[in-house]
Amino acid sequence: MTEHHSHTDRPGPHARAASVSAPDTAADTGQVSESGRVPGSVEEWENRYSGAEAVWSGRPNVALVDVVTDLDLTPGRSLDVGSGEGADVIWLAGGGWQAAGIALSPTAIARSRAAAESAGADADFAAADLVDWATADDHRGAYDLVTGCFLHTRLPDTRADLMRHLGELVSPGGTLILISHATVPPWAGGEASEHEGAGHEHHGLDGDFGTPEEDFALLTDSGGGPWELVLAETRNRPVTGPDGTESELEDGILVARKV
Repeated sequence: MTEHHSHTDRPGPHARAASVSAPDTAADTGQVSESGRVPGSVEEWENRYSGAEAVWSGRPNVALVDVVTDLDLTPGRSLDVGSGEGADVIWLAGGGWQAAGIALSPTAIARSRAAAESAGADADFAAADLVDWATADDHRGAYDLVTGCFLHTRLPDTRADLMRHLGELVSPGGTLILISHATVPPWAGGEASEHEGAGHEHHGLDGDFGTPEEDFALLTDSGGGPWELVLAETRNRPVTGPDGTESELEDGILVARKV
């Protein structure tokens, strides 16, 4: 799901690790569970959320807030893919967007709806898979803004599928914003060998994350464009790990406009 980082990047009280890698093209970013496994099915994502009182801080992702604010976009229809507990969607709704979010876990969606009601935000949420959502006629090309935070795929060749499906959702003249890990969180450094030992190559767990420029190349090759590159860069942000240790992470920022 989407981790909605605060300026300190502190997870909710029951989170044990930051997002690292996600199911192949599922509409959730990768939250590593207490066992060290990355959820890879609807059931596993539901277990991840239902097994914790709260996973994330409830504050919007600071990188997303900064990028949207700097772009000064005219609010329209927005979709957050892998919306988690809804903080980014609620923030966008507060800025005048007709904001919606999708995630795999019904528990995450229920929490998102409750948070939106508590905040007085007019936001919609649905438990849905990205592939199904993107291929539906009433969603294809329907959004002025599509956002995704830490949507890391398990295998390199599925990254192209992810970018294609995200691009399909964006309307002509609309914007895609993708926030990705550029480095592995230090507290997740030991996870790679555990996954490799299970016989899987999990893209990104060894720190070999794709760059924003590489994601843009996949987007332009997807056939859903043309696309204009607005921003591709890496930014540092302070974080607080699950054990309270202060650190710094690098985020890859991609902003592309469909022309």
